[in-house]
Amino acid sequence: MAALRFPRPAGAATVAALIMNDPSPPGDPSQPPSFRRRLTEPSFLFLLVFASTTGTACYVFKGPAVFWTAFREHLWLLVAITPVLGGAVLLGAFLQALVPPGYVRTRLGEGSGLRGIAIGSLIGLFVPGGPMISMPLLLAVIEAGADLAACVAFYMSWSMLALVRIIQWELPLMGGKFAAIRFLSAIPLPLLAGLMAIPLFRRFRGRTPERKAS
Repeated sequence: MAALRFPRPAGAATVAALIMNDPSPPGDPSQPPSFRRRLTEPSFLFLLVFASTTGTACYVFKGPAVFWTAFREHLWLLVAITPVLGGAVLLGAFLQALVPPGYVRTRLGEGSGLRGIAIGSLIGLFVPGGPMISMPLLLAVIEAGADLAACVAFYMSWSMLALVRIIQWELPLMGGKFAAIRFLSAIPLPLLAGLMAIPLFRRFRGRTPERKAS
């Protein structure tokens, strides 16, 4: 079975098509989606409606002063994180160019099973930083042909077992006993998540209607 591979990120519609093993996601994968197309994507429309609804509720129930204060504060937050988001996008692009697809397919490709899940879980232990680092790395290995179950295990391991986070935050703030018990109790979770993801992805693919030959 061919490995699921992500083209250049194109929003929720493309991601859903790939998860469902649709070989022909909308649009040309070699070209970035147009600005007009991005404005009509379901994820953008959902956020727009949700933000408009909550903003209107804030204005009506809390008053104009609270509304504009919240707007100014979070607009500044958007400006502050924009350079970080730009750096993350570039990091993901460079990682996709550097990660060797052949090696990833051999170690983590479709059908790697428990071995791929174990390798993904192990890699997640040593990835530092927040989602600005882990997400581009995850996208790069998916683009290189990694099995999605192994990617689930990697993401679970990074989010729950990352050693850098334990050393920087849990040990100083919560103490060694709490950190050790939490770490040991969470060790099986990435493996279980990866194993559970295998039949789930198969079931999603099984629901995809076959395309008629043209």
